[in-house]
Amino acid sequence: MDAIILQMGGWSPVVHRRGAQLFYEMPVASGHADRHFSFEIKARDLAVLEQDAERYWCLYAALHHPYQLKETELGPAMRAKYFETILHGTPKQAEAFLTQLDHGAAKGAISNLVSICMKRDQAPMRAGQWLTNPHP
Repeated sequence: MDAIILQMGGWSPVVHRRGAQLFYEMPVASGHADRHFSFEIKARDLAVLEQDAERYWCLYAALHHPYQLKETELGPAMRAKYFETILHGTPKQAEAFLTQLDHGAAKGAISNLVSICMKRDQAPMRAGQWLTNPHP
């Protein structure tokens, strides 16, 4: 049986439990067709997602950009790097990673999505300050 464990509301990622497994499921707006993706996660990932809204939204925004196009979808190793760095990296590591992605191919789309989802100013994120409530 499928049970929703975590959802921040509306158009947001959801964590489902299926038996003993946890799945991070996210919607992605992609032109005329919305897409949905599901990735198995660990309990330690869920713990951060439940406790840290900033990292929850930063992970979603960082994943959203490459999954808008089939050609730019992340492979398992790179996707694992996103989860590990954004959810479990030090604040400095997470912010450096997010800034690199945002200033690269995303061209500001990651900080823009976080600013929309969290109703905050994009400028500090563009300057490398993503986490106001750092989780070690």
